[in-house]
Amino acid sequence: MKHRYGHADYYLGDEESFVTLNAWLDGEVPKSNTRPGTTYEEPPNVIIAHLSGLDSVGHRYAVKDSKEYADKLHWLDEHFATIFAKVPDSWTVVVTADHGLTDSGQHGSPDLEIREVGAWIWGPNVKQNYYYPEQIDQRDLATLPSLLFSLPLPHAVHGKFPLDAFQLTEERHQELNQWNWDALIARNEWMETNNHPYFEDISRDNIEWDKITYDEIGLRGSDLSISALAFVVIGIGIYFLAKRREISEAGSAKLTAIFVGGFLLSAIVSYNRDTLTVLYYPIGYLLPIVFFATASYGLVKQDMQEDKRKKLNFSLLVMLVTCIIFTETRISAINVLMLAMLFTPIFTKAEERNKSNKLIRWSFTFVIIPITLISHYRVFYYSMPRAIINLSIQQDFIPWVMNTGFIMLGILFYIINSKTIDNGVKKYTILGLFSAIPTLMILENNTVDWILLSSMLAILCLAAYQKLKRIESSMELVTLVVFCWLTMSWGGYVGAISIILYVSFRAFFENELNFIFERTDNLNLELPRAMVMTLMPLIIWYTWWAALGQIGGIYHPRDVDPGSLYLNGGYIGDRFSPSNSWVGFMGGGPAVAMSLLWFSLFHKVGFKMKYVAYFLIARLAMLSLQLSISPNLPRLIFKLSWDIIFSFGLLAFMLHLVILDIRENERNKSVDAILTP
Repeated sequence: MKHRYGHADYYLGDEESFVTLNAWLDGEVPKSNTRPGTTYEEPPNVIIAHLSGLDSVGHRYAVKDSKEYADKLHWLDEHFATIFAKVPDSWTVVVTADHGLTDSGQHGSPDLEIREVGAWIWGPNVKQNYYYPEQIDQRDLATLPSLLFSLPLPHAVHGKFPLDAFQLTEERHQELNQWNWDALIARNEWMETNNHPYFEDISRDNIEWDKITYDEIGLRGSDLSISALAFVVIGIGIYFLAKRREISEAGSAKLTAIFVGGFLLSAIVSYNRDTLTVLYYPIGYLLPIVFFATASYGLVKQDMQEDKRKKLNFSLLVMLVTCIIFTETRISAINVLMLAMLFTPIFTKAEERNKSNKLIRWSFTFVIIPITLISHYRVFYYSMPRAIINLSIQQDFIPWVMNTGFIMLGILFYIINSKTIDNGVKKYTILGLFSAIPTLMILENNTVDWILLSSMLAILCLAAYQKLKRIESSMELVTLVVFCWLTMSWGGYVGAISIILYVSFRAFFENELNFIFERTDNLNLELPRAMVMTLMPLIIWYTWWAALGQIGGIYHPRDVDPGSLYLNGGYIGDRFSPSNSWVGFMGGGPAVAMSLLWFSLFHKVGFKMKYVAYFLIARLAMLSLQLSISPNLPRLIFKLSWDIIFSFGLLAFMLHLVILDIRENERNKSVDAILTP
């Protein structure tokens, strides 16, 4: 049962957990989480309670000399006293933790205070008042379920039974020890078969625990050497690339020095992030915001004095290099500027002919507020986008009304602002079909699902035919199919908010933001524009991604957290027993399709997607280099690895657009060559 509200949940989740624990120990039969509306047949006889509030309090208020941490510990003790009094004497109780905390409330590093935790155990056959004389590793504690419930030891567990903590006959002790050893031999054989590191010269016949060592991960010299070599090659490459672009020798050397200094500083700060927390997280969150705001200012302020322009551009280059290199950089943080931009002179003082209509401006303002202000899950332990999605996917009357209302308003907004839906039949047909989707989905009928899915496929075939015939409305059909799929899988809220964001930005690019596509021959003026053009597609995409409840907002250490991915729609088309691949396709497919639609829009309006690709490739390279110095920092490895994977995903979305960009440039060069005498 889930009683957890993110890292800002210090009390509520634990309070709900103790209510549930009390109810179960009083004999209540739990409801099933996997099949809503059903219950188990009897009260639980195995309970695993993971109470996360203490961890959150430690992160927020630290551990050393922390009144809040001490108060939370006392609160837990008092409530555990009530719980343990209800546990039957025939049960075994184990109390432990998954990790420790530093004095400052951090974990994820190799420090002993983080890796060593206490454990208490009592129950049948457990020695009383016994202090285990030697260190028990966490992997040893992980053997307890197999020991207590007589379950096979899985290959993932390679610990040693803490047998000395139990009252056992010599014969039983030897029997369990042999079982444990046999499991280790089986694991070792599996490791050898699958080309993993394994122990040599051990056999089932001789139990030799002293030969089993648990080596630290450590920093491999080969990794460091390869990274150092790559770092030098990249530095030299930057220098010669700058010279090739007609930058002076001094300027090229300065650019290379910025890269070298930035990388070394980033590596030092990242490796010491536990002690440099005050620097590490604020730089990652605030720097991208400051950088984009400064680049936008440089783009708008065309009449800036030349010396000030050069200083501005130098600071922009420093910030850009740091954003690319720094491990904690969060491009998604810049979406907080999406609300602020509405109050800049670009929007407030634009000429009437360069303004989007009031419906677009007010609708965008309305939907951007919860995305940027009320989606900070780890701060408020509440996110309005997530709350609405959670409500919209429930099969009940109020969610049905809400979904229908959302998508009706969303598709009306689309129709009103469409240039190709120009007659009443088209308008009422599209409005009727979209408004009916929530009703059709609540039926939970495979036949209905497949009629809708087949219709979407037929429309896509028609769009492909129109594309071949160069008919203008082909993209409109694809766009409507994507919105339909989103609404089917994710509900009316996601369908409607995606429509409003998509149509709004399309209008902004034609009106208020159209000036960013105007090129100049002045390199000093062109630099801020190139930077804005590079980051804006990613910012807009992350704004939409936040609208889907995927980003935790302020205080979240990653652009996207794989542990919090929020996908919906897996059972459509197979309401009884869908395969994992089908669930993934129907849940993630609409999100991928909408992402492709976004990047297609960016390409169509004039963004150079190759700039975005270059930024992501540079980011990938820098994150990969930093992996070699982070093996002893598990959380950093997790963050770097996920950011790398996610950057690959974003590159995949725009790959065909980058190819189109390259072909277009080659075509333009060919035309220039023909026209030039």
